[in-house]
Amino acid sequence: MHDGGPIAELDEDDTVVGIPFLCLSDAMRAVAELDRLHMLVTHRAVRVLSDGPWSWRAHAATRDVVGLASAVLAAMNDGVPMLTCHSGLYEGINNGNLAIEVPD
Repeated sequence: MHDGGPIAELDEDDTVVGIPFLCLSDAMRAVAELDRLHMLVTHRAVRVLSDGPWSWRAHAATRDVVGLASAVLAAMNDGVPMLTCHSGLYEGINNGNLAIEVPD
C-alpha cells in the first residue's frame, strides 16, 4: 500500500496489524524506499509475525499454492482476516472469508 490509512484506522480502534516476516522479506526486495518499510514495521499498531520452526512444511505447501503462505497461515491460525490487494487469490480459502480487499 502506498499509505498507512488502513493501519492508522485500526490503530485508532486499538487494533493491531500482523505482518508475516516472509511478506516483509518479499517487500524488501520490491520496495525502493526502505525507510518507509522501516516506518511500517516500527509503527505501534504493527506486529511482525514469525512462524515457528515446526511449521516449515505447512508453510512450504501453502506457499506453492498462493505465494504468501505466511500471511495465509497466520490469518487462518488466528481466525482473523488478512488485508490484500489481491483478494481473488484467496477466494477458495475459509469459505471466501479470509481476505479483505484494499485498494492498490
